[in-house]
Amino acid sequence: MLTIISEWIYCPVCGNKTRTMIREDTELKNFPLYCPKCKQETIINVQDMKITLAVSKFMYAAAIDNTITAVFQCLSAISVKGFFMLFLRWFLLVAFLYLT
Repeated sequence: MLTIISEWIYCPVCGNKTRTMIREDTELKNFPLYCPKCKQETIINVQDMKITLAVSKFMYAAAIDNTITAVFQCLSAISVKGFFMLFLRWFLLVAFLYLT
């Protein structure tokens, strides 16, 4: 008798079980996975029971644009003393990571 392996898909954001199930022969590309717990929609790809997040060029460009905007907002909001403290914290973090 042939048995087909199947499992539930877990939310990549919160880790809870979604209402979607995949089998070993399931292939999905750019599938909108909705989580009823955290109410987030994530675009995923599924092949050979491996789930990966699908990142489009538009999503990547939007994330980069938001990051650059946030960095400039932070830099404009802090003073020279605040910038020095931020640099010092960054330097100490890099030194700690380098030494460990």
